[in-house]
Amino acid sequence: MVRLDEKYNRRFKGRTPGKIKKGHPVGMPTDAGLDDLVKSIDQAEDSDSVLVGEETATPGVWAHKFKKYGPELRLFSQTPDYQAVEQRFNPTVIIPEALARAEMVHRGYAWVGGDKALRVIPLLACVEGAELLALEADSIKVKRYNARLHADVPSRSDPDFLHQTKIIHVPFVDMRETIHSEWTRLRSHNTVPSQQWYGEMEQDRRTPVYRFEPHDIAAFHYAAASFRGGDRPALNPFVIPSPRTADFVEKCRDNVLVSYMRENGKLVHRNLNKTEKEKLLWGYTFLNGGGECPSEAIWLIDNTGNDIVRAKRYLVR
Repeated sequence: MVRLDEKYNRRFKGRTPGKIKKGHPVGMPTDAGLDDLVKSIDQAEDSDSVLVGEETATPGVWAHKFKKYGPELRLFSQTPDYQAVEQRFNPTVIIPEALARAEMVHRGYAWVGGDKALRVIPLLACVEGAELLALEADSIKVKRYNARLHADVPSRSDPDFLHQTKIIHVPFVDMRETIHSEWTRLRSHNTVPSQQWYGEMEQDRRTPVYRFEPHDIAAFHYAAASFRGGDRPALNPFVIPSPRTADFVEKCRDNVLVSYMRENGKLVHRNLNKTEKEKLLWGYTFLNGGGECPSEAIWLIDNTGNDIVRAKRYLVR
């Protein structure tokens, strides 16, 4: 299996703390808020090192708890299937409207389908899913089985391991009008450890929760961009990072150092964790209007598969 090792590691892991530390230091005051941190990162040059204390990067919230119990940006309330069809529910309309009204951080955007289950899509998963497709398109295998997609998607940590994912209730073109309710029931089952930890289904919640992973998103985008005719997904609820959002995420990986004190009194540095990057993406989203103006779009949402094809060109550099 041929892999773009250097780009692969840089894309998902970023620079090491040691390399970031060598950059030009850009300090953050201890009372800096999310807005201040987002602006400093967005304005950072390639040689800058944005230094931030752990209390600023993750104020009072344990990372794992936020991923599982943090608030979601609800796209719509629970809606019967017939009403979703009558109102022609379309993610290209619903999701931009929701993101444009975002005013706080969330663990993802979400909705409750006709089966009463909650679906959660983290923004960072959307970024990493698009990147995974851009890097591994030749290694991803996707097939359609009735209303499902079955896929093998490369692991990001083990070059020789393929994760399996099954995406259910995919709104294929040949389903005609029912696509508008079918996508609201979308869910996945995969072998990615984080889905097992944070939910495929969160058993301690009253409502079943399905959390989509980058591997699910990469597989769905693959089908949207590659399948033809009635076999192509007609509606796509996974946002795609615009070039400027991709640049911001790269700066989060390559230019930010989080400092904290160990119990022995030693000051150490680390990269941003996934929860911190998720929060920063939400801050970036509501500070920049959620992409209300197409020319300054933060997130792209596209049912044709064209945007994900174009995204490959700037996500692999």
